Amino acid sequence: MLQERTNNSSSERNTLTDCPRKAPVPTQMLAATYRQDAVSAASTSGLKIGMISIPKCGDDEILLRVRAASICGTDVKIIRNGHRKLSPGQRIVLGHEFIGDIVSIGSHVHGYQLGQRVGVVPNAGCGRCPACMRGQANYCPTYTAFGIDRDGGHASYVVVPASFIVQGNVMTIPETVSDVEASLLEPFSCV
Repeated sequence: MLQERTNNSSSERNTLTDCPRKAPVPTQMLAATYRQDAVSAASTSGLKIGMISIPKCGDDEILLRVRAASICGTDVKIIRNGHRKLSPGQRIVLGHEFIGDIVSIGSHVHGYQLGQRVGVVPNAGCGRCPACMRGQANYCPTYTAFGIDRDGGHASYVVVPASFIVQGNVMTIPETVSDVEASLLEPFSCV
């Protein structure tokens, strides 16, 4: 849940992750990234595994330390053929099926705790189109998705932006569900 604040003092921000409420976070992480070919969408050399900077968490975001992530057919399709939502030369972290522990919480975000184990519904609608207004964000023509057009969960850390939080896409995972099982909740919900 997000809450607006009128006092946005820069002295309240943490220089390591730009989040006022945080657990210790390193500055680099291992990630599986894909870079859209600058000439054509199809690229067999666009997948790389290496170190990248840990994303910064804003006032209306949550930073997760990824516990588990699965590989989807969409990830494979992106590696082989690119994706229409990616610009030429754009690099993203793949992975839209993941769970993690909250390590930083933006100052405008409420209702979550550090260390809370959560799963994230990977797609968020624009919130303004007819589909979104009917509560069918999965039909939004301008949806955004982890690992598609924004950095996903095939990394050590991932930022969950405000649109996902406001739309209720961040959910606590019960203790009775393992990390691996939880990372498969999204594909199981699609069949």
